[in-house]
Amino acid sequence: MPPPLISVLISVYNAEQTIKLAIDSILQQTLENIELIVINDGSTDDTPEILADYRDERLIVINQHNRGLTKSLIYAASFAKGKYLARQDADDTSFPYRLEKQFYYLEKHPEIALLGTASQQVDSENVPLGEIIFPTSYQELRKGLADRNQFVHGSIMMRKTVYELVGGYREAFQYSQDYDLFLRIAEQFQVENLSEVLYRSTHNLNMLSLTHKEDQVYFSKCAKILALQRQLTGEDQLDKQGVLPDIPHAKNEDYTIIYYRHLISSFLRQGNIKKLRENGVALLKNKPIDGHTWLILMLSLFGKKVTIAFVSILDKLRSLKK
Repeated sequence: MPPPLISVLISVYNAEQTIKLAIDSILQQTLENIELIVINDGSTDDTPEILADYRDERLIVINQHNRGLTKSLIYAASFAKGKYLARQDADDTSFPYRLEKQFYYLEKHPEIALLGTASQQVDSENVPLGEIIFPTSYQELRKGLADRNQFVHGSIMMRKTVYELVGGYREAFQYSQDYDLFLRIAEQFQVENLSEVLYRSTHNLNMLSLTHKEDQVYFSKCAKILALQRQLTGEDQLDKQGVLPDIPHAKNEDYTIIYYRHLISSFLRQGNIKKLRENGVALLKNKPIDGHTWLILMLSLFGKKVTIAFVSILDKLRSLKK
């Protein structure tokens, strides 16, 4: 086979229920000249057997003891032969034409180093929660990155030469390794997002990114502080001294409440009163004294139209106070 145009990187740990869908969504892409590098990060479920069943020569499976996402991605990238590196999470899926659209966009715009896409967000039961749409232009993204990540990690495609030039993922970042990488790339190169939804991401409390949100917030803060250090001095303490900033961790329970509020808001917009109530009750188990949630639950007794109308009025009143 000719050298692949794109190397897609997946790290998987105990994802027997989703890994086949994730892999198939890549192997069935309209752009076929790719390689898919899957790191089995010490899975103890049926993931290894599922991976062993594949016979597609574009699929490279590497088994290892559990080392975590960051080290696994670094290891996977070391095998990559493609001009571009792309990501895919083990519990997400890519739309069939995702890689083709990103590839030709990057070929047409050589000044862009990294390209993400919008994403459809679903829960563990594949119920739509809405869409994740970040800014598309470099100017907006560069400004937004100073505050928080502006890319869906699993949706990105980047030039391998740029990845290597900035030093790739850094092992010190157990979480938010993508945010740290994107900040470093955006400091030297243009980055963009496509506004089109080309990726589907799963969102639930059992995901690594949610159950370890306390650590994720900590490492995200580290990435921002290191970016500020580079801006002021041209280098950061991780490269210079090999250590991360000494900052306190966030409280994990705070994010759980934010998460449920996000779900309640999503289901309210959809008019899904049943799901709204389920997640409202779950939130109150974590924070019994939450007036806004109690109000929405009581309003839901009067039906979808009344609930949506009343919350819309509350939102308008809040906007007037700002």
